[in-house]
Amino acid sequence: MHGLLRGGAFGRPLRLDPRLRHTFLGDDLVDPLDSSGFTDLRLALVALWPKISRLPIPGIGLAVTYTTADAFEGWSIGVSFGR
Repeated sequence: MHGLLRGGAFGRPLRLDPRLRHTFLGDDLVDPLDSSGFTDLRLALVALWPKISRLPIPGIGLAVTYTTADAFEGWSIGVSFGR
């Protein structure tokens, strides 16, 4: 699900990109991680560039992800590149 937001950054429209994912781990990783899988929720806010832009990517933004499993949980922050 992608949603365009009115307003923008750098004079460009913004796209909100939420994702919810569950990953099942294979037998090789269950014992070391003490979990059979994990769930992560990611939210990225991407500034979109016009197709005529000199940039090789259509957008760049920030992404925040929360990951949880039976034995661990944590946050990560990163840069998101549109494709």
